[in-house]
Amino acid sequence: MASEQALEPRPPRPWVAAGLSLLLPGLGHLYARRPVVFALAALGAPLLALVSIYGMFVLPGILSPLVMVGVLILIAALAVHAWRTAKHASAMGRRSRWIRWPLLVGIVLAASYFQGAFFDAIRMRWSQTFVLTSESMTPTLREGDYVLVDRRRSEASRGDVITYLSPDEPSELVGRVVGTGGDVISMVDGVLHLDSTRVLEPYASNDGSTWGPLRVPEGSVFVMGDHRSESFDSRHRGPTPVEDVTGHVRRVYFSRTPSDGVRWSRLGISVR
Repeated sequence: MASEQALEPRPPRPWVAAGLSLLLPGLGHLYARRPVVFALAALGAPLLALVSIYGMFVLPGILSPLVMVGVLILIAALAVHAWRTAKHASAMGRRSRWIRWPLLVGIVLAASYFQGAFFDAIRMRWSQTFVLTSESMTPTLREGDYVLVDRRRSEASRGDVITYLSPDEPSELVGRVVGTGGDVISMVDGVLHLDSTRVLEPYASNDGSTWGPLRVPEGSVFVMGDHRSESFDSRHRGPTPVEDVTGHVRRVYFSRTPSDGVRWSRLGISVR
């Protein structure tokens, strides 16, 4: 009898269940012997990600970053529920078969792989996030702004704030389209002219320069930063091929710098 008692499985530990749930939502419930909750969480995570990204695109102002706050609250609630589920199983002295750690590790690896592939597909085909590391787009975008980029279309029109492939290094840059294929553009005392007509740019910082005119090649766009004196753009690199346009910047969902901390007033700003 003593040997049989020693072989009995140990009841799940609440703190382990909560930690596993934070690592992978639903995994703590699987550990606590609630496979149905795990299956629902595993199936719901991709759907929740899609709804969250869509909400950040369409909701106005401060409501947009609150979507991510809601997701974090839901993850925390699942962890608390996993903790309570494991505690209840311990109190009841359940004797169901122990789910061994190698199985849990295997599930984590498999779920991480498939969720990683899913989010890679979203990043390549639908949306991605970036953080601004310079002031080249001030005042529209500031250093320390975290932005949401729409990957769904690569066409670029005048005035669009886009991301595009750098011709110098394997990275992506942010700038504003000021000219498209066939446009004749010039700068006179820091004022942009399109086909000899002055262009109103309330978002741009005038640097007082004069250059041009030049014609933008077909199949290309001319990109400049809004902070003209701080931007290294098509004036230096040349026009950007349309196929190198990777997305459109839609929204600032977070903003922070070491000196200013969180800049609450910038959260949820639409980029135009």
